[in-house]
Amino acid sequence: MTNRTKEKPIHEIRIGGIKAAVWKNEYHRGIVRYNVTFSRIYREENEWRTTSSFGRDDLLVVAKVADRAHSWICAQLQPEHNGGSTGPDDRVPAVVNQSPRSIPPLPKLEG
Repeated sequence: MTNRTKEKPIHEIRIGGIKAAVWKNEYHRGIVRYNVTFSRIYREENEWRTTSSFGRDDLLVVAKVADRAHSWICAQLQPEHNGGSTGPDDRVPAVVNQSPRSIPPLPKLEG
């Protein structure tokens, strides 16, 4: 067994019993990837437990937590957070650097 300390997420978002943990992974050449894990806390008898299973009533909260995690990650990829560059990762979509007002609206459905 090694003496490594357990790594902690770089950011957490919680609504009620639903939590998103954002993990930062740094690779060679300065490439950064963010991953997110989701969990739900619940109480069984007198003990708190966690699970990665969600019921029907949890799903909209999971979606809201996921949306907030996504927004937080996008904010980290903005130029003001990393010295004016989005880095060498060409897989980051260009829309990340656009404000919501510059994204064209969806077409109206007819019918």
